[in-house]
Amino acid sequence: MNGRFIITKIIYQVKVQKDPPRDHHIVPAGYLRNFKNAENDIFACKVKDDRLHVKVRKTSEMGIAYVRDFYKVDVLPWDSLGDEENAYEVETKINQSYENDIPEYWKVLTDGRSNIHIGQKHRIVEIIVHLKYRNSFIRNTLYSKDNMYEVFKAEKLAIKNSPDSSLLEQRKHFGSDFDLYLDLAFEMWVGEFEKKGGGILHNRALKWREGNDTSIRKAAIWRLAQSDWTIFEASDDSVIVSDNPGFAVHKGKIFNFLATGDFELYFPINSCKVLHIKSRKDVIDEASLNQLNHSSMKSELVSFVNNQTVLYASLEIYGSKKSTIELYRDIYRSSLDYKS
Repeated sequence: MNGRFIITKIIYQVKVQKDPPRDHHIVPAGYLRNFKNAENDIFACKVKDDRLHVKVRKTSEMGIAYVRDFYKVDVLPWDSLGDEENAYEVETKINQSYENDIPEYWKVLTDGRSNIHIGQKHRIVEIIVHLKYRNSFIRNTLYSKDNMYEVFKAEKLAIKNSPDSSLLEQRKHFGSDFDLYLDLAFEMWVGEFEKKGGGILHNRALKWREGNDTSIRKAAIWRLAQSDWTIFEASDDSVIVSDNPGFAVHKGKIFNFLATGDFELYFPINSCKVLHIKSRKDVIDEASLNQLNHSSMKSELVSFVNNQTVLYASLEIYGSKKSTIELYRDIYRSSLDYKS
């Protein structure tokens, strides 16, 4: 290896780290690629747009479901996470660790096999949970101003009542001013959050979840993996997807995501297949956990899945047929006109 090659490689590595990609996909192109047609095109429509006439456009998996500098956030004054490092870590490392596995595990779901290993189910669920959590729907709802204000208040109260030894030391240090110190810290967090938005906490959560798997997340993933799995297949390429893929059903109500109680999860796999995960009350029959069921998708179920897909879209819906996208765009917008 000559010196010129080594220098070139070092310069390239430095440049890559200093100039991370700025078009950050909230849904990976590797997943959306499954919804292309024979001409390698995808049709997209901004159904949540306020304009009177919303057009359907022809594009590709690289031209949709991204936001400029989505993971780039202004660092908090007292925070150690830099904005460039944050964007680089989330977009090119955390996200890619899941994206790289999609082709392999999607093949398991689409090649018609009837058996699936519990380990494969577990990894597929991890990918689905990540896809649900990384996008703008979560940022705009979970990290909304009103929601986070209540979270901050609850955390402040928990800190005041915590028996943690380090906090006891701080109480001792601040003395009678400890409550005032917490109040000022609370107001500082709220002020920075209001100025900089939910991205600062969304990014922190994405990074934190990589190193600290919460008990709630573990339980949800294991519950989904131990449920009954069925691949529903439509007779044509009529399944659409959105920039917030998948939804759950519980007692007739629709949720963005749910893994408790008698839930059902619907997650589009490609333009003609949907993964259906249905909770089970017991796991006595271990053999059935390794079974991947297959069923035809009736037109009523296709309509149900597509309508809920539009409902939970952050902004856009995608599909392999222009006519299908136009159909569900019109259904959704007609429902808005009816409500108004």
